[in-house]
Amino acid sequence: MSREDEPWPGFEALTEEDVQRELAKRAKAWGYGEYEYLGETISFCSRHNLPLPKWATDGALDAIFYAYVNGYGTTGKGKTGSIQKQSNRRRIDAKRYGVAATLLAERVQGATREDAFNMAHEKLVSTDAQGSAAAIEASYNRHLKRLRNKS
Repeated sequence: MSREDEPWPGFEALTEEDVQRELAKRAKAWGYGEYEYLGETISFCSRHNLPLPKWATDGALDAIFYAYVNGYGTTGKGKTGSIQKQSNRRRIDAKRYGVAATLLAERVQGATREDAFNMAHEKLVSTDAQGSAAAIEASYNRHLKRLRNKS
Protein backbone atom coordinates (compact mmCIF):
# COMPACT_ATOMS: atom_id res chain seq x y z
CA MET A 1 0.00 0.00 0.00
CA SER A 2 1.49 3.35 -0.97
CA ARG A 3 1.43 6.34 1.34
CA GLU A 4 -1.29 8.00 -0.80
CA ASP A 5 -3.59 4.97 -0.34
CA GLU A 6 -3.54 5.15 3.47
CA PRO A 7 -6.98 5.88 4.94
CA TRP A 8 -5.45 8.37 7.44
CA PRO A 9 -2.00 9.51 8.52
CA GLY A 10 -0.23 6.85 10.57
CA PHE A 11 -2.49 4.05 9.30
CA GLU A 12 -1.03 0.64 9.80
CA ALA A 13 -2.64 -2.53 8.46
CA LEU A 14 -3.35 -4.98 11.28
CA THR A 15 -3.13 -8.72 11.14
CA GLU A 16 -5.91 -10.87 12.61
CA GLU A 17 -3.52 -11.65 15.45
CA ASP A 18 -3.01 -7.91 16.14
CA VAL A 19 -6.76 -7.35 16.19
CA GLN A 20 -7.43 -10.24 18.57
CA ARG A 21 -4.63 -9.12 20.89
CA GLU A 22 -5.91 -5.54 21.00
CA LEU A 23 -9.52 -6.59 21.59
CA ALA A 24 -8.49 -9.08 24.30
CA LYS A 25 -6.49 -6.35 26.07
CA ARG A 26 -9.49 -4.01 25.98
CA ALA A 27 -11.93 -6.71 27.10
CA LYS A 28 -9.71 -7.56 30.06
CA ALA A 29 -9.49 -3.89 31.10
CA TRP A 30 -13.28 -3.55 30.71
CA GLY A 31 -13.73 -6.61 32.93
CA TYR A 32 -11.64 -4.91 35.62
CA GLY A 33 -13.96 -1.90 35.57
CA GLU A 34 -11.84 0.39 33.42
CA TYR A 35 -14.86 1.72 31.55
CA GLU A 36 -12.96 4.15 29.35
CA TYR A 37 -11.90 1.10 27.34
CA LEU A 38 -15.42 0.87 25.96
CA GLY A 39 -14.93 4.14 24.07
CA GLU A 40 -11.45 3.10 22.99
CA THR A 41 -12.82 -0.20 21.67
CA ILE A 42 -15.58 1.52 19.72
CA SER A 43 -13.01 3.93 18.26
CA PHE A 44 -10.56 1.10 17.47
CA CYS A 45 -13.20 -1.00 15.71
CA SER A 46 -14.51 2.00 13.83
CA ARG A 47 -11.04 3.08 12.66
CA HIS A 48 -10.25 -0.41 11.42
CA ASN A 49 -13.72 -1.18 10.04
CA LEU A 50 -14.20 -4.09 12.45
CA PRO A 51 -17.39 -5.42 14.00
CA LEU A 52 -17.86 -4.46 17.63
CA PRO A 53 -17.34 -7.36 20.08
CA LYS A 54 -20.46 -8.50 21.95
CA TRP A 55 -19.15 -7.25 25.32
CA ALA A 56 -18.66 -3.77 23.83
CA THR A 57 -22.07 -3.73 22.16
CA ASP A 58 -23.72 -4.84 25.42
CA GLY A 59 -21.71 -2.26 27.38
CA ALA A 60 -22.65 0.55 25.01
CA LEU A 61 -26.35 -0.35 25.13
CA ASP A 62 -26.22 -0.59 28.94
CA ALA A 63 -24.54 2.82 29.14
CA ILE A 64 -27.13 4.41 26.86
CA PHE A 65 -30.00 2.87 28.84
CA TYR A 66 -28.42 3.92 32.16
CA ALA A 67 -28.00 7.48 30.92
CA TYR A 68 -31.59 7.58 29.68
CA VAL A 69 -33.09 6.22 32.91
CA ASN A 70 -30.94 8.39 35.18
CA GLY A 71 -31.51 11.57 33.22
CA TYR A 72 -27.96 12.26 32.04
CA GLY A 73 -27.89 14.92 29.41
CA THR A 74 -30.50 16.87 31.32
CA THR A 75 -31.53 20.16 29.86
CA GLY A 76 -33.10 21.66 32.95
CA LYS A 77 -35.65 21.04 35.66
CA GLY A 78 -39.30 20.14 35.60
CA LYS A 79 -41.43 18.31 33.05
CA THR A 80 -38.79 18.45 30.30
CA GLY A 81 -35.66 18.27 32.45
CA SER A 82 -34.28 14.98 31.14
CA ILE A 83 -34.33 12.82 28.06
CA GLN A 84 -36.82 10.47 29.70
CA LYS A 85 -39.08 13.33 30.77
CA GLN A 86 -38.95 14.84 27.28
CA SER A 87 -39.93 11.49 25.79
CA ASN A 88 -42.80 11.16 28.26
CA ARG A 89 -43.96 14.70 27.48
CA ARG A 90 -43.98 13.96 23.72
CA ARG A 91 -46.01 10.78 24.37
CA ILE A 92 -48.57 12.72 26.44
CA ASP A 93 -48.70 15.47 23.80
CA ALA A 94 -49.41 12.84 21.13
CA LYS A 95 -52.18 11.25 23.20
CA ARG A 96 -53.79 14.63 23.89
CA TYR A 97 -53.42 15.57 20.22
CA GLY A 98 -55.22 12.39 19.12
CA VAL A 99 -58.21 13.02 21.37
CA ALA A 100 -58.40 16.75 20.63
CA ALA A 101 -57.96 16.34 16.87
CA THR A 102 -60.82 13.84 16.78
CA LEU A 103 -63.08 16.15 18.78
CA LEU A 104 -62.14 19.16 16.68
CA ALA A 105 -62.97 17.23 13.50
CA GLU A 106 -66.30 16.00 14.90
CA ARG A 107 -67.53 19.37 16.18
CA VAL A 108 -71.18 19.99 15.58
CA GLN A 109 -72.49 23.25 14.15
CA GLY A 110 -71.99 26.07 16.64
CA ALA A 111 -69.42 24.26 18.83
CA THR A 112 -66.22 26.24 19.33
CA ARG A 113 -62.60 25.19 19.42
CA GLU A 114 -62.70 25.90 23.15
CA ASP A 115 -65.63 23.47 23.51
CA ALA A 116 -63.57 20.75 21.82
CA PHE A 117 -60.66 21.22 24.25
CA ASN A 118 -63.07 21.22 27.21
CA MET A 119 -64.48 17.91 25.95
CA ALA A 120 -60.94 16.56 25.54
CA HIS A 121 -60.26 17.56 29.15
CA GLU A 122 -63.31 15.55 30.27
CA LYS A 123 -62.32 12.50 28.17
CA LEU A 124 -58.75 12.47 29.54
CA VAL A 125 -59.61 12.75 33.25
CA SER A 126 -57.99 9.91 35.25
CA THR A 127 -55.49 9.09 32.50
CA ASP A 128 -51.80 9.89 32.41
CA ALA A 129 -52.62 12.54 29.78
CA GLN A 130 -55.16 14.41 31.91
CA GLY A 131 -54.88 18.16 32.10
CA SER A 132 -56.80 21.38 31.86
CA ALA A 133 -58.34 22.42 28.57
CA ALA A 134 -55.56 25.00 28.21
CA ALA A 135 -52.85 22.38 28.85
CA ILE A 136 -54.45 20.04 26.30
CA GLU A 137 -54.57 22.84 23.74
CA ALA A 138 -50.88 23.61 24.38
CA SER A 139 -50.03 19.91 23.91
CA TYR A 140 -52.14 19.81 20.74
CA ASN A 141 -50.24 22.81 19.34
CA ARG A 142 -46.80 21.39 20.28
CA HIS A 143 -47.59 18.05 18.66
CA LEU A 144 -49.04 19.70 15.56
CA LYS A 145 -45.84 21.74 15.24
CA ARG A 146 -43.74 18.54 15.51
CA LEU A 147 -45.85 16.92 12.79
CA ARG A 148 -45.45 19.93 10.50
CA ASN A 149 -41.67 20.00 11.08
CA LYS A 150 -41.36 16.33 10.10
CA SER A 151 -42.82 16.88 6.65
